[in-house]
Amino acid sequence: MRNMRLQASSGTWYALGIASSRETLQRVERDVALSARMVDQAPIGLAVLDQDLRYVLVNPALERINGVPAAGHLGRTPGEVLPHLDVAAIEDRMRKVLATGRPVLEEFTTGHMPHDGGEHAWTSSFYRLEDQADRVLGLAISVIDVTEQYRQSLAAARARRRLALIADASIRVGTTLDLAATARELTEVIVPEVADVAAVDLLDALLPGAAGNPNDEGPPAFRAMALKTAHPTPATAAADPVGEVTHYHAHRLVTQAAVGGHPVLVPRVSPRDLARIARNDHAARLLEEAGVHSYLAVPLIARGQVLGVLDLKRTRNPAPFDHDDSLLVAELAARAAVAIDNARWYQHQRHT
Repeated sequence: MRNMRLQASSGTWYALGIASSRETLQRVERDVALSARMVDQAPIGLAVLDQDLRYVLVNPALERINGVPAAGHLGRTPGEVLPHLDVAAIEDRMRKVLATGRPVLEEFTTGHMPHDGGEHAWTSSFYRLEDQADRVLGLAISVIDVTEQYRQSLAAARARRRLALIADASIRVGTTLDLAATARELTEVIVPEVADVAAVDLLDALLPGAAGNPNDEGPPAFRAMALKTAHPTPATAAADPVGEVTHYHAHRLVTQAAVGGHPVLVPRVSPRDLARIARNDHAARLLEEAGVHSYLAVPLIARGQVLGVLDLKRTRNPAPFDHDDSLLVAELAARAAVAIDNARWYQHQRHT
């Protein structure tokens, strides 16, 4: 039994008595307890928003997903809680769900979270909440963190792309015994799949008819063999003209890759780095104008000898070069270097 006193606006008092069977009350209490426990312990992020799209309930899973405690949610909109994400479009869809009653199911979203700085992925669903009289109470949302699956799918896609690129290079690079053609074929495989700008520079002393000696002291002389860009760019004017022989100073990264025999990776290029990438100050300004933000130089090594360097830059591709890119380009460079060496020896013989 439940009894309570009610007072009318006229001041008159009334008594309200509510009676229910013990079984009915136990079932209701059990259902409420189960619902509360499921909301609190569910691995899925759950929340309820009112008709103004302000949080009124947030479960612990959503606190972890958003990196914001429940107190930081309540009374605020998704845009206020997650200002670093582009939630304007998401809030528009929430309002449509409130207006139409048609749910949005498993909408995929990605974004960077400030609490760890990494990229995350989620699937979200939105449902309109109504009472028994069909009055709209607000919106329920469920969020599932699928970051790990998203990263695995990206890794698998990158692996497939690498295999396809290596297979493509095996077919397209080395179709002739012409040095310039082989170098050009290598840049055509690289651009635009891996880099926006690619150049092949070979040590001039190793080429047929060269006047220098590979063991000469001083800055090494390189001959520009090929240049390829994904789009018109000032970086073209910054590069050494194809066919020209130039001495590269020791501070240049391309020289360090050739001398050391190891890739040189600069994920995020600074103005100081541009001075070590470009041939002179004017070329550095052109590369800055072109928007060069990431750099990779990989030596071309065949039969234990460095033949030259594959020089790569990214301008419009927003992702910086990483360790995986370095491994991929090293594999491509190793395959191409054999073809370049074959062409070099053939031309030596022909020159002789």
